[in-house]
Parts: sequence; C-alpha cells; structure tokens
Amino acid sequence: MKTADLLDLLRIPNVTTAASDVMAAGALVAATGPVPAAAWARWAAALLGSAALYCAGMALNDVADAPLDRAQRPTRPIPSGRIARATATRVAMGLLAAGLLLVALAGRPAFAAGLLLACAIVLYDLVLSGRPLAGPLGMAACRGLNMLMGLLALGGAPPAGLAAIAILVVYLLGLTHLSLGEVEGSPRAAVRSAVASTLLAAVAIVAIAFWMRAARPWAGWVALGACLLLWLARPLRRLAAAAVCPQGSVVGPAVGALVSGILWLDASLAAAASCSWAWLAAFAALGIAQELLRRSFRVT
Repeated sequence: MKTADLLDLLRIPNVTTAASDVMAAGALVAATGPVPAAAWARWAAALLGSAALYCAGMALNDVADAPLDRAQRPTRPIPSGRIARATATRVAMGLLAAGLLLVALAGRPAFAAGLLLACAIVLYDLVLSGRPLAGPLGMAACRGLNMLMGLLALGGAPPAGLAAIAILVVYLLGLTHLSLGEVEGSPRAAVRSAVASTLLAAVAIVAIAFWMRAARPWAGWVALGACLLLWLARPLRRLAAAAVCPQGSVVGPAVGALVSGILWLDASLAAAASCSWAWLAAFAALGIAQELLRRSFRVT
C-alpha cells in the first residue's frame, strides 16, 4: 500500500476541516474569557482525536461504499485494487481506536461527545449514507458533535458556541443533500437548498459578530470580511454553475468547494468571536495546507 493511496483513502484535504471545527471552538471559548493552560492541553488532544476520527470515517465510508464505487467511482483506492477492502477496514478501526484514546485525554465531557461522534460516524457510514433525509441529518450530527467536543474540552459550551454548532449543522444539511447527486446529478431544488443554507450561515455569522463585539475595531471587520470572502467565493461560483447545469460533472466540484469551504466558515466564526490575529494566522496556515493537498487529492 503506497502512502499516496492511503492519503487518498483518508481524503486527507478534508481532514483540515475536521481540525478547523475544533479550532473554531477554541476561538469561541477563548473570546469569553481566560482559559487555563490545562484546558488547552485537553483541547489539543481533542484536535488530534478529531482528525483521527475523521480519517476513520473516510476509510470506513469507502469500505461500505466499495460495491457502489466499482460502478460509480472505479478510480477510488478500493475498487481500483490499490488498497484491499480488508486493509481499509483495519485502517478505519485502528484510527477509530486511536481517535477515542486521544479524546479520552480531553476530559470526560469531551470524551462523551467523542464517543457519540464515533458512533455517529459508524452509523452514517454503514447505514445512513446516501439516504435522502437520514444521510444529511447524520452528517450534520457528526459535524455538530465534532465542534461540541472541542467546546467541552475547554470546559463548556457558551451560547456563541451553541449558535456556531447550529450554523454548522444548517450548512451541512444543504451540503450533504446536494452531495447525493455529485455523481449522477442533482435536482435544481437541491442546488437552491445548498445556496440558501450557505447564505443563511453567512448572515448568522455576521449576526454573531455584532452580538459578541459591537465595538469591534475596523481591522476586525476587515478580517471577518476576508474570511467570509475566502469561504463564499468559490462555492457560490460553483453553485451558480450547478444551478444552470445540475449534472454530476458540475455538481461534484460544487460539493468539493462546499466541503473545502468549511475551513473558512470556521475561520469566519473565529473572526466573528475574536479579533485575535493568532487565531486568524492559524486558520491561514491550515488553509494553505488544504490548498496544497487539494492539488493532489480529491475533496468530496
């Protein structure tokens, strides 16, 4: 098994979005007051655990979808024969265990959320994936639990953190509904739903910015505007193309842009909650890593 094939199996560019959920949680909690050093150590464990659980979910998804992928995505690592299905199963189980061990270091509340997240991942991959209503709900639950895990690792879930989870869930509902047609095409109603959920999430983030920091300096508004632009520009352009031609070849790139955009949605949440340039620099570094990885590996 080649390293490149393993990274393709794990959808390695997508992992940046799992980490960004937990990073946004950190920024949201830090904006409410000082955080003890010990809490940051727990948060770091949650961050690493989140990445491992996400990779486990990607591998398990390919294991479950292998029969379908032979017809629809024959170039994926398992149907192409580059990785055996049994090997992918062992990779998924190992990463699931590693993720839970890491999250166990993040404290009992975060571990409870992480355990629920692991169960939600397995349920989504083996049962819910591809189902018109249950699939989007399952994926949204996974993302919400991922951010909740980051909040709880730092000792609690402030109102802004719960609002951020709701925003992420709304965005994921539209995204996952659209993704059901990334191979064979989607109805235009699914494209409109994705546009609506994206714009609703953006408006809600601006509302959080006013709620948390009404006296925000102009540089803070510029930073928030830059994050929103980095998030919305590519997905909305791809969605506009999908609205005109909702075929799989056009919907697929729109889904990929929406998935990549989760990182900048999270960065926008952090910018809305805090004017800290350290957080923005961390998201910028993560964004650069994502862009470099996207050049070699598929985002879906």
